[in-house]
Formats: sequence, structure tokens, C-alpha cells
Amino acid sequence: MARTVFNTVLSPAIMYPLRDMAQRGRSDYLIEKMETKIRVAFKKTIGVATTMSTAFVYTHEKEGGLGLRRLKDVLDGDALERLQRALLPPEESKYWDKRIA
Repeated sequence: MARTVFNTVLSPAIMYPLRDMAQRGRSDYLIEKMETKIRVAFKKTIGVATTMSTAFVYTHEKEGGLGLRRLKDVLDGDALERLQRALLPPEESKYWDKRIA
């Protein structure tokens, strides 16, 4: 339950103002700092030791991990999706704009 809240509510709320900044290269420090705070809060929420491996926290749940999504990965995926939509022919890009809105 906590993973779902973090992945579907908190991460997108944090990500939205950062989505353009993430591609400028100098934001890695800020994003890493935010990911650290999110990870610590996530660990405290689910009741595991804060010394638990970071890799285990980000490993997909089907592979035995906790399944938290990295903020940087979400931002990169969003940037790629926007780039892909920009490269579509006009009629297809209108379809995607209507679908997302």
C-alpha cells in the first residue's frame, strides 16, 4: 500500500515541477537529495531499517524487492515520452494530446 502511494501520488507530485529542470544536467544533485529523502521516508513508512540496501528498495517487487520507483527514472521516461510525441506526425500527435488531457 505504501509503495503504491509513493509511486502514484508522491513521486508524480514532486516530479511535475522538476520535469523540465531534469534535462539541464545540473539538477542531478537536487534530484539525488530528494530521492534520498523519499527513500528514507519510504523505509520509515513501511517499518524497515533505514540501513537497508538502496538496491533492494528500488528492485521491482516481482524480483523480490520493495518496488519503489526512482525519481530520475520517472523524469527520464517522461522526457522520452514528450520527445516521442513531438516527433509524431500531426494527426497522431493530436490523438495523443486528446488522450492525455
